[in-house]
Amino acid sequence: MAGKAKPVGSLGVMEAMACRLAALQGTLEPRIGRASLLVFGADHGITAARPQISAFPRAVSAPVFRAVARGQAASAVLCAANGVSLLVAVDVGLDADVTDACPPPPPPVLTAGREADSTRISVVHRKIRPGGSRNMLEGPAMTEQEVADAMAAGSDAVQMAVRGTAGPGAGGGALADGGGPADRGPGPLPDDWRQCVVCIGEVGIGNTTAAAALVAALSGAAPEDVCGRGTGVDDTGLAAKREAVSAALAANAELLRGGGALGALRAVGGLELAAMAGAVVACAELGVPVVADGFISGAAALAALAHQPGPVGRCLFLSHRSAERGAALLLAALTGAVPLAPHIRDCQAAGPQPERPPPQRDGGRESGPCAAAAGSPDQGPAETEAAGVAAGAAAAAWPSPAVLDMGLRLGEGTGAVLVLPLLRSAAAILGRMASLEEVLAA
Repeated sequence: MAGKAKPVGSLGVMEAMACRLAALQGTLEPRIGRASLLVFGADHGITAARPQISAFPRAVSAPVFRAVARGQAASAVLCAANGVSLLVAVDVGLDADVTDACPPPPPPVLTAGREADSTRISVVHRKIRPGGSRNMLEGPAMTEQEVADAMAAGSDAVQMAVRGTAGPGAGGGALADGGGPADRGPGPLPDDWRQCVVCIGEVGIGNTTAAAALVAALSGAAPEDVCGRGTGVDDTGLAAKREAVSAALAANAELLRGGGALGALRAVGGLELAAMAGAVVACAELGVPVVADGFISGAAALAALAHQPGPVGRCLFLSHRSAERGAALLLAALTGAVPLAPHIRDCQAAGPQPERPPPQRDGGRESGPCAAAAGSPDQGPAETEAAGVAAGAAAAAWPSPAVLDMGLRLGEGTGAVLVLPLLRSAAAILGRMASLEEVLAA
């Protein structure tokens, strides 16, 4: 990257994004191919016990989920506008029967084998617990098995995304209640799977409260530092939200002290949060990029990062800084700027968190993660590519920082989808832009 025909660092964070993609795909010519959005829906027990924590009743979750399935919600519209090929809406715990959620017919196939400029939508019914999570003021929001089942639903949705499967019928569900994927199969992944990118989002009234509690549990932050207005609560609602988070942390103190990241997820998270965490872990295991949306999916990503620091850190891209109060603290925790809570660090499965080296410059030339991509006069093309990929991999111990700050707070994966054009641009710059040597020799 430092050898391109431009001043070093002049494309800002896009250069780091390009190097991270190169490391994930193992090439200095990375490419973003098929993009998918996974939207997980669930309700929360705390909204039944403390309805004042949200500006909307929990009954709103199901209609919003149906709007996503019909292609009418903001997330679906943005998918169609930004080249997302597949949107998978997964019910993991909505307090309603949404089996009537009907996606639109799949887009037509053009003569060249390409689909029209539209997004296939698949609805997946994988309800882990009818009614959603339990009331976390009275104990853990989920059982250990429910967390495992929700994470498995997220992992299976990633398989759908990477394989490009949308299920039978008019975009219909490929995952059934209590079952595995209907068309996942044991076969090999498609040839283009390394070029896939997965975005994650959610639907569920009350999930900013659960996300705030999860961020507080993982980071040790005070409730007043992580609780925002969510759907737009007034001062009374905000005070109730802070009090509820504080009470939930106290009610689950024993599990939070010794349960690690998954214990925190079980204690104060939600079924859609656990599903998103499972999706992030699945992407990390495959080595494909996963883009978190805002505060809620970011909280789920933080749980996944705390659970598996190295693999998740290499594949996770953060899309934007949410307008929620706790967003800055969350992003700092995700990028290693502030440490996780001591009891979480003690339980991390993959050992201590890696150090994040500061950017270095040597004589005006970049000597950080992307410098090796330029090669040296003594290296051949193969050696240059290997050195560049190795440098990118070494630099990717922490997630890629958020690139947008637009006051977004809708959720549904909207912010993650908006970052896709930047990812495509970053890949194109590294793969197609001429080097300074080529420009001068022309």
